[in-house]
Amino acid sequence: MKKKKEEAKQLSLGLKSPFSNYLTSVNAKISDSFKVFELMKYAKDATVWIINTLTISMLALQTWILMGKVPELPTKIPLVEYYNIDAMKLIDRQFLFVVPGLTALLVLSSILLSYKWFNKEKILVKFLLYITLLSTILLTYHLIKIVQSY
Repeated sequence: MKKKKEEAKQLSLGLKSPFSNYLTSVNAKISDSFKVFELMKYAKDATVWIINTLTISMLALQTWILMGKVPELPTKIPLVEYYNIDAMKLIDRQFLFVVPGLTALLVLSSILLSYKWFNKEKILVKFLLYITLLSTILLTYHLIKIVQSY
């Protein structure tokens, strides 16, 4: 006589999908909740905080200087001093608003990139922030030099 193979009975737990899918979704929810701690690490780093504060302060200083001094400036001003062509030396005074715009773009991009790379490449992030701070200081110095010449 042949014996019938006994088939394993599956437990009916009322689950529509495998239990591993449920564990994967729980794991994804937990990892999403821990992303807040990554932001807290970025915000609590003293170097990052100081550099970001200084660059935003330089941007605010540039805007404040331009808002107060642009009406007092002549209509045509030199942006740079080393052009050989006379027509290229003088620009309209409203073009000075490009400097804070460029600074804002630089600061925003550096903050976004540094936040994205902070946990992977801290040295690279700090180097990027130092370069951004230096660039912002130089742009502010150049703007102050232009405004003070009049």
